[in-house]
Amino acid sequence: MSQLLDKKVDVVTTDDAILKGYAAQNPSKLKVIGKQFSVEKYGIGLPHDDRALRDFVNNALATAESDGTWQKIYDGTLGKSGSPATPPKLERY
Repeated sequence: MSQLLDKKVDVVTTDDAILKGYAAQNPSKLKVIGKQFSVEKYGIGLPHDDRALRDFVNNALATAESDGTWQKIYDGTLGKSGSPATPPKLERY
């Protein structure tokens, strides 16, 4: 990022959340533009056979989306980049 800010390079690419994080730290100089090259899903690692914990985490994530907590957290962090977002689809297994 220092080379981008110093105008030694014209563009940087990496994971969408990382780019938004950089832009959120310096929104007056950095902006995320263009289309995504690929979709990179995030996950939470849990013991495969711990159904109670898995259900708890899935329900907490669903609640955070439905009650506005997800959006509030996004707006207070990566949203400072100026890039809008919607919550990713919760994939229960």
